[in-house]
Amino acid sequence: LELFKSDYIALRGLALSTQENYEDAVLSFTRSLGDLDITTLTPQDILRWRRLIEKRNKPGTVRTQLSKLKNILEFTNKKGVTTFDTSEIHLPKLPQSLPKFLYEEEIERLVEATPSQRDKAMILLLFTSGIRAGELIRLTRSDIDGNALYIRKGKGNTSRVAFMSPRTRLYLDRYLATHTRTVLFPGYNGALDTSSVTKILKKIAKEAGIH
Repeated sequence: LELFKSDYIALRGLALSTQENYEDAVLSFTRSLGDLDITTLTPQDILRWRRLIEKRNKPGTVRTQLSKLKNILEFTNKKGVTTFDTSEIHLPKLPQSLPKFLYEEEIERLVEATPSQRDKAMILLLFTSGIRAGELIRLTRSDIDGNALYIRKGKGNTSRVAFMSPRTRLYLDRYLATHTRTVLFPGYNGALDTSSVTKILKKIAKEAGIH
C-alpha cells in the first residue's frame, strides 16, 4: 500500500475520499484474512474475503472495495511485485440507478405521486437543482442561504454552490417545518444514505408510471 501511495496515488493527485477508499479496502482485507503475503495471494483468498464483506456491507461498498483491491493488484503486477490474474476478481453488478434527467412533466408526476413533504422536496432538489444523492444526504440547515445551497465535498472532493427555484425552496421550507434536526434529510441513524434515497425514488417513480 505504501508503494501504491507513493507511485500511484501521489502522481495522480487523487481526491482524499478516493485515497481513503483504497485504505479502507486494504484494512478490510487484512482484518478479515490477516496480514497475508501479497505475492502468494490466490483467487480463493479474494473470494473468501468477498463472502465476508458481503455479509456486512451493501453491494455498492462491496463493489468499491473489490475494485480498489483490483487496481492495487494491477499496479503491483506492473511493478513486478505480483503476478495475480486480476480477471479473476469479478465485481458485483449494481441495480440500475435512477435517470439523471427527467422532463418537467415527469418531475411533476413524481411530485404528485407522493403525499410526503420530505419526498416532494427531495425530488425537486435532485431533479431541478442538479445535485447528486450523495450531496443531498449531506446537506444541513446551515448550507441553505436564500435559494443557494452550499455543497461541501461533492464530486472530486470539491465544494460548489447549487441553486433552487423559488418553488423548490417553498417545498423545502414546508418539509423543514416538520422537523428540527440539523441535517435536512435525517434517517434512523443520522442522515439517509444514498441507497435509501434511491429506493424511495424508485418506489415513487413506479407509482408515477415512470420507468
